[in-house]
Amino acid sequence: MNLLVHKSMWLLIWLRFKGWLRAQFSGKSVMRLVGAVVGAVVFLLWMLNAVMWPVLTGRRSSKLLTTTPEDVINFASLGLGAITAMTLIFGGGTKLMTFRPAELDFVVPGPYSPRTLINYKLLTLFASGLFSGIFYSIFFARHTGHFVSAFVAGVLATLFATLAGITLGLVGEISGSRKLLVLGVARGAIAAGVAWIVYRFVIAAREAQVAAVQAAEAAGTDGAKRLEAMNGAISVRTRVAGVMEETIVSVLTLPFRPFGNLFAASTFAQACLWASVCVIMVVALWSAIVFMQRAWQEMAVRVSEQTAKAAEKMVKGTRERGTLSKRLAAFAPQLQWMGPTRAIARRHLTASMPMVIFAPLLGAMVPLALSYMVRTSEDTQAPAIIGAIAGFGMLPAVIFIAPALLRMDFRNDLDHIETLKTLPFSATRLVSAQLFTPLLVSTLMAWALAGAAMFVGREAILKHIDLGVVVLVFAAMPIIILIVLCIDNALFLLVPERPMQAKGVNVAVTGKRVLTMAARLLTFGITLAPAALLAWLVYFFSDSLFAAGVTALVIAGGAAIAGVLLVAWTFRRFDVSRDMPE
Repeated sequence: MNLLVHKSMWLLIWLRFKGWLRAQFSGKSVMRLVGAVVGAVVFLLWMLNAVMWPVLTGRRSSKLLTTTPEDVINFASLGLGAITAMTLIFGGGTKLMTFRPAELDFVVPGPYSPRTLINYKLLTLFASGLFSGIFYSIFFARHTGHFVSAFVAGVLATLFATLAGITLGLVGEISGSRKLLVLGVARGAIAAGVAWIVYRFVIAAREAQVAAVQAAEAAGTDGAKRLEAMNGAISVRTRVAGVMEETIVSVLTLPFRPFGNLFAASTFAQACLWASVCVIMVVALWSAIVFMQRAWQEMAVRVSEQTAKAAEKMVKGTRERGTLSKRLAAFAPQLQWMGPTRAIARRHLTASMPMVIFAPLLGAMVPLALSYMVRTSEDTQAPAIIGAIAGFGMLPAVIFIAPALLRMDFRNDLDHIETLKTLPFSATRLVSAQLFTPLLVSTLMAWALAGAAMFVGREAILKHIDLGVVVLVFAAMPIIILIVLCIDNALFLLVPERPMQAKGVNVAVTGKRVLTMAARLLTFGITLAPAALLAWLVYFFSDSLFAAGVTALVIAGGAAIAGVLLVAWTFRRFDVSRDMPE
């Protein structure tokens, strides 16, 4: 055992594991205890469903769920390749080799060699990979060859992706002044390989669409036969296998195929063979990292200090702006119409200008790109309809999920609430200023998504729906987003939590998120139920979709105003001396 690390390191790893277990159910608040219980129940139900589903339904009971070993190899290779590519391009692996503040104070200055410190960090990564192995082996139990081989493959695949990212980062460190050039060339080459694979799959999707249209026309007018013919012509697995057999794609995915073969291994001999290959690849990367120990030690200490400072600023809501944010801050509007509270709104707006600019572009990209990808010379109407359906289909997700991710309001100002309470503004005006930036970004993204969907499917949409109804839909988006933001901020002020509490695997935090999501959905449904009911009654008696839409819009607007007043009330009742989380 002492060949890798000193025995004191093994004790430290064991104590960290015990501390992690204790942290799952520790805490003084009742809400944390309830969250821990709910999180444990949710995890057990998920695991029971994943394990019992193949037993109750049969692994081969559905053609949709039936997978061959070749399918498992192809999809596992693509999945691991995507994870590894993202790690290499965005440099996520090097951050996992950093030290915590306590380790910087007590472990790094200790009597340990750089080799021992490297092995200690790699062993902690290996311990984290065990959870990935459990996840893969349970979640994909109905598709993999055997539970044990899937578990080993999951652990080794996670380690391989992480070690590859660390190795590339260290290669850049030892390059000295040529670091940016070396990393730029390497990441550019990886991005080019990913782009080529995506391009080949786009071509395969377009070919599948042509084949499906031709098969449907040949099948006649029978709906069931047309659907069966289209499914047979599309044949996702056949298309994926065809792309994977291409020379360039097969070369690019070659390093990941041993892990795919290990996932699909159904016999002991196959599992041993491919596990040996995977272990050799992981050990090779491990040895390369140990070989570059000096570069790693300098990088680890520097990045650890930067990460600790960034984490502290994130918890306090004072995270430093990036270069792009600083440059774009000059273009932020002055918001003179908001009066004195514009300073509060602009504080978040100037830091979020990249989102204000790029979020609409991201929203418009989905329907436009999809309509182009499936476009063929034989049919010009179907791609527009597909793009429009995809755009409007994603709209509810954007309206409901984007406000939850854009925490540019009270959720990011927990340590500033005491200061906000001292400002000479009414709670309602202050809440309006706090919610302005996430409302603006989410609305622009939703409008861009819906506008692009309208553009690509304008002929089919305007043929069946009046322009006035379309205008009402666009007018309703910011109102619904404001309701979602009010619900999120009211729940946060009632049951606050710090951003860094969500870091890592934590049963209590998971359970708390489940309860928060349930409360969010329930409150959202109760809020909009009267609007939907009265709109249906108006449509039933007047047979006017526009009148029903106006009714729903007015009632939803009233609900949004009530939501702002609710957040103002929760802000007034928030006691900094009592309600601050641990």
